[in-house]
Amino acid sequence: MRSFKFILRLAVSLGISGFFIWLSLRHADLQSITNAITRASHHWVLLSANVALLLLIHLWRTLRWGLLLAPLEHVPFARLNRAAAIGFLALMVLPLRLGEFARPYLIAGPRIRKSEAMVSVVVERVIDGLVMALVLVVALFAVSANPSVAASPAFGPIRTGAYLMMAIFGSLLIGLAAAWALHDPTLKLLSAILSPVSPRLAARATEMIDNFIGALKRFPSASQVVAFFALTILFWGTNVISLMVLARAFEFELTPLAAVTVMGAQVVGVMIPAGPGAVGTMQFFTQLGLSLFLSAASVAGQGVAFANACWALTFGQQILTGLFFLATSEMSFGSLLSASQQPEAS
Repeated sequence: MRSFKFILRLAVSLGISGFFIWLSLRHADLQSITNAITRASHHWVLLSANVALLLLIHLWRTLRWGLLLAPLEHVPFARLNRAAAIGFLALMVLPLRLGEFARPYLIAGPRIRKSEAMVSVVVERVIDGLVMALVLVVALFAVSANPSVAASPAFGPIRTGAYLMMAIFGSLLIGLAAAWALHDPTLKLLSAILSPVSPRLAARATEMIDNFIGALKRFPSASQVVAFFALTILFWGTNVISLMVLARAFEFELTPLAAVTVMGAQVVGVMIPAGPGAVGTMQFFTQLGLSLFLSAASVAGQGVAFANACWALTFGQQILTGLFFLATSEMSFGSLLSASQQPEAS
C-alpha cells in the first residue's frame, strides 16, 4: 500500500511538472536558447560566483533553522549542517514536497522530539511564505509605475499569486497563533469533529496536535528572533543577488527591484506541489516573472535558458551537497525515503 501511494504521488507530481514544462517551452526558440547557453558558458566567473552564492544561501538557511531549534537544544553546526543538507536533498528528489518531513526526522534526538522539529520547519515555511508574499506585493506595486510592466499579461497572474500566497500563509500564521493561545479548546474541537468518524483517529490526531502545540509554545529568545529575521534578510537578499549575477551571465540585466519580482514569482511557483525539485513550476514562473521586464522574443530565448540554468544550478547544488553528507553518514537513502513518507509526531 505504501509503495502504491508513493507511485501514485509520483505520477501526479510528474503530471503537474509535465504540464508546466509544456507551458514553459511552448513558445521557446530553440536556436536562441542554444545560443544563449553557449554564450553563458563563457562567463565562467559569473557562473562560479552564482554557485558560491547558492552555497552561501545554504549557510544562511541552515544557521536560521538552528535558531528555531535553539530553545530545544543548542545543535552543533556540524550536526545541523548535515541534517539540513540531507533534508534539502530529500526535498529536491521527492515529489509533492514530501521531503519536508526529512529534516525533523534527521535532527530529532534525546532532547528534540520529531514533533518539535516539525514545528521549526512549519514556522520557517509560514514566515518565509508570508514575508515573500508581502515583498512581492510591494515589488509589484513599485514596478507597476512602468506602464509596459503594468500592461504585461503576466502582471495579473503574478499579483493574484502574491495575494493567494499572502492569504494562505496569513491564515496559517493566524491558525498557529490561535492554537498556541487556545490549546485546550483546539483539542476539544478536533476530538468532537473526529470522534464520530473514528475514536482511534480522534485520539491519534489530538495526541499529534497536542505535541505540536506544546512544541509551538517553546519560543526562541528576543535576541534569537532578531537574529532569525536578520538571517531571513540575508537569505532572501543573497537569492536576489544570485539572480542578478546569473542574468549577467546570460547577457541581460536585472535591477534589484526586477530581481525581487522574479524571485517572488519563483516562490509562487515553487509553492505548487509538483515533481522532484519543483521541475517545471520553477522554470515557468521564472519566465513569467522575466516577461514583465523582457520582450517576448528575449524570454523565448534568453529567458528560457536562464530559467533552466537557474533551476539546474539550484537543483545541482542541493543534490551534490546532500549526497556528500549522505555518503559520509550512516543513513541510507531508503531509510530517508521511508521517514519522509511516514512523519511521526512523537
